[in-house]
Amino acid sequence: MKYTLPVVIVRLENGDYLARCEDVRATAIGDTPSEAVANLRESIEQIEKKRELVFSGSHTGPIRDFSRQKTEL
Repeated sequence: MKYTLPVVIVRLENGDYLARCEDVRATAIGDTPSEAVANLRESIEQIEKKRELVFSGSHTGPIRDFSRQKTEL
């Protein structure tokens, strides 16, 4: 499945580029803007694969339900 997501690209002080997509809370770094976006695309694909495993029931790691935890402030 293909998505169109907004991406922000920022040049870092060390000369690398940071690509960030807030919609999926993913970031990646590259030597060029296009490399940073390619790395971001790969990161998002990995996130999507893990998500599919969890929702298909094939996930073998622990899944924790944080919705029931209480926190004192």
